[in-house]
Amino acid sequence: LPIWPTLKNSYYLLLVRPTVYSLNQRSCETSVMGSLRPTDLDVYDAIQLSLTCLSGVDRKLIIPGQKFQEVLKGTGSVAFEGSDVETDSYIFDARSSVGTVRVDPESLRPLPWLTPDGYQVGGALCEVVSPSGKPENEVSPRSVALKQVKRLKEKFGLTIKSAIEAEFMIYEMDGTTPFNNKTQEAYGRFDNMAGKEDNLLDTCYRLEKAGLQLETFMSEFAAGQFEITFRPEEGISSADSIMIMKDGLRVCLGKHNLIPTFMACPNEHGHANGFHLNHSLWSVNNANEFLDLNDAIQLSDIARHWIAGLVLHAPALTALFCPTLNCYIRLIDEMTPKTATWAEENRSCFLRLKTERSNIYLENRLPSSAANPYLALAGTIAAGIDGLERKLACPPQNDQTAPKIPKTLEDAAAALENDHVLTKALGEDFVSVFLGITKKSLNEKVDKKLEDLSNQRRIYFQHI
Repeated sequence: LPIWPTLKNSYYLLLVRPTVYSLNQRSCETSVMGSLRPTDLDVYDAIQLSLTCLSGVDRKLIIPGQKFQEVLKGTGSVAFEGSDVETDSYIFDARSSVGTVRVDPESLRPLPWLTPDGYQVGGALCEVVSPSGKPENEVSPRSVALKQVKRLKEKFGLTIKSAIEAEFMIYEMDGTTPFNNKTQEAYGRFDNMAGKEDNLLDTCYRLEKAGLQLETFMSEFAAGQFEITFRPEEGISSADSIMIMKDGLRVCLGKHNLIPTFMACPNEHGHANGFHLNHSLWSVNNANEFLDLNDAIQLSDIARHWIAGLVLHAPALTALFCPTLNCYIRLIDEMTPKTATWAEENRSCFLRLKTERSNIYLENRLPSSAANPYLALAGTIAAGIDGLERKLACPPQNDQTAPKIPKTLEDAAAALENDHVLTKALGEDFVSVFLGITKKSLNEKVDKKLEDLSNQRRIYFQHI
């Protein structure tokens, strides 16, 4: 295809790790085309496949459009190879980022930021399949999240709707100068964009053309810091949107000689980047099950049990919400929770209860921008389900006896390892592999390799 020389010379592919595709040789009796029509596929000259590993970083692979159709009509599987780059050992684990993957055909969408010389490129999401060849994998992040969504539906007939507020920072190509060479704080203002408004407007336009449900794009407190928010979506769609958004953001801004980073604390000054997970539970009749108009604060018993589960498991959840050493610099900030409290409209709490026009939902303010969105969602659901199953009593607002949020990655990892209820819900295999990555970072800290910010930037700045 004539698209290959063009794509290989693009800035985007300089960020993609070299991989090769190969069809899985196992036979498959049925097609995985799903509801896709041939015309949905014929418009694409190439398809980018994205595989999210445990660290929340995507591995990517591009195959010709015709080959993608052959994959879907056959086994629906593609193989991702491993990496020999030493730095990658902090980012990619073999269990969730290497091996045969199964393509989700329903995730296919256009990628407007990959249209060299008028060619059409689509994107689809993947999950590593288990060694037995089954689609489910105890370690693949997307599968872990899907498992919890399924548990919530089967046990209680409920669906989670969530919307994520994702903070990030934009730098010039040197990686140290904030966007547009501005150093002042500019919350809610775009005067720090002077002369470069088109760059961000073009990015927003392309993200929306990919089908992402953007709600706002605004400047945040720190120099070069921005936030993108999304409309509520069901199931794991909010996590899917974050991963697609990160891809589009990097490519679009890269074309304007800018670098975005979702590293929690990329510099020693200014504010850190958060990842606030807004969510509520909905019935099959599309009713918000968090809402009780007869309650003094309109909070239902279901919501109270859910809150109790999240509060109880908050120390263990911190390992999922704040998965890198760098994340714990952020937890020093006065706007991040120090204990697992909840309250109405309190930004310093772990869970902020928000009510808008007879609608009610929770904002989980603990996750950092470095969190894997699938694992943040999976952990939230697993903890909430425990509260529902055992009908845990909800603690009072601003409870002074609430569990403390771990201050270090060591303490968070230990809390997860010792939380047998959460481990069983998420899967012992998953927790074991996840903690293996965490402990590698801790061992490197002992060796002084990841103790200083410069080395953390080398590992996480462009990957996260």
